[in-house]
Amino acid sequence: MSRVSLTSKTLSVLMVSIFVGGVLSGCLGLDRRRAAYDAAREGNFHSQVIKTDFFDLFVSTRFSMPEQPLTIYIEGDGMAWINRYTLSKDPTPRNPLALKLANLDPSPNVAYMGRPCQYVEKFSRRNCKSAYWSKMRFSEEVIESTNQGIDQLKKLARANAINLVGYSGGGAVAVLVAARRDDVVGIRTVAGNLDHVAFTKHHRVTDLAGSLNPLDVAKRVKKISQFHFVGGRDKIVPDSIVSGFIRAEGRGACVKKKSVASMKHADDWDEVWPRLMQLSMPVCQ
Repeated sequence: MSRVSLTSKTLSVLMVSIFVGGVLSGCLGLDRRRAAYDAAREGNFHSQVIKTDFFDLFVSTRFSMPEQPLTIYIEGDGMAWINRYTLSKDPTPRNPLALKLANLDPSPNVAYMGRPCQYVEKFSRRNCKSAYWSKMRFSEEVIESTNQGIDQLKKLARANAINLVGYSGGGAVAVLVAARRDDVVGIRTVAGNLDHVAFTKHHRVTDLAGSLNPLDVAKRVKKISQFHFVGGRDKIVPDSIVSGFIRAEGRGACVKKKSVASMKHADDWDEVWPRLMQLSMPVCQ
């Protein structure tokens, strides 16, 4: 794959984004919103749309114990592209994988958060321009809206601390949000894109201009307990990207990494998540 022209690079990023968006993970039906609401009900979650300054965000919550930590699962990039030539008008995932992971979490306080413009309709689609699920998917507007959404969820749960879990691009969001908070006690990523600059260089595709990069805040989160899970067969976000992020955190980082040999990027991570959840987080000094 060459970098001979802007056109060829653009076509390349379209194809990679299809993979990252979950097209290979299987279709749950034409009504992607209904799939999410059905999955939330299966996990005894309450679903709603909350407002932030810039975006409205779909969330599902299950709270049972105040004054305990709240674990928030952040969705991947979703259906960003219809095909290699056409941006989607609606980035709602075909397969809400992060929600499936949340359903399996036995913690007393669990929440799921869709990315901006996922699952929302009509008047809740404020500022939903396609740039926010393509080149600006990790922009300041996206990260700050997520941060504000977390503030609201923490208040609703009456939680005393936050754990973040992010799938794919949701892993990038988790790190970027954690870097601007003082109440995050744990970060777990699943196939997380923790350096989108390395990601685009690896695939020789167009840069995500307008997006913040987790690598730039690596040292700011190094004292937060982290566990990063990578797929041994993941050709979309390979191990090298996560390893580069960990190296950037430097000596003294409170971090673990585990490669799950059988897993590709968009595989059914929910099948292995109960086992992965049992692995102990690093204890920070």
